[in-house]
Amino acid sequence: MNLTEDWCIACGVRNVTTEMKDIEFGLRIAPLGEQNSTVTLTATVPVLHCDVCNFDYCNYVADDIKEQVVNDFYKAVERQIQLRKAI
Repeated sequence: MNLTEDWCIACGVRNVTTEMKDIEFGLRIAPLGEQNSTVTLTATVPVLHCDVCNFDYCNYVADDIKEQVVNDFYKAVERQIQLRKAI
C-alpha cells in the first residue's frame, strides 16, 4: 500500500512525506440506563506532511483505520457482555 501522496492538498507542491502517528479520538456511547458518555480510542494512522507549506493532514486510509478501531471496540464490548451473561 502506497501511503505517500504525490502532491500536497493545501499548496499543490509535490513534496509530501508520510509518518505513522498515534492519534486519539472520542467515540460517544450511550449505554442503556446510563448517561451519555465518551470513550477515547487510539489509532495509529498515516499522517501526511508537506515540507513546503508545513501542512499536516490525513486521507481515507486514516479514516479506514479509525473505523476498524471503532469496530474492534464494539466487538470487545460485545464479548464482555456475552461473558457476563455466561456467569
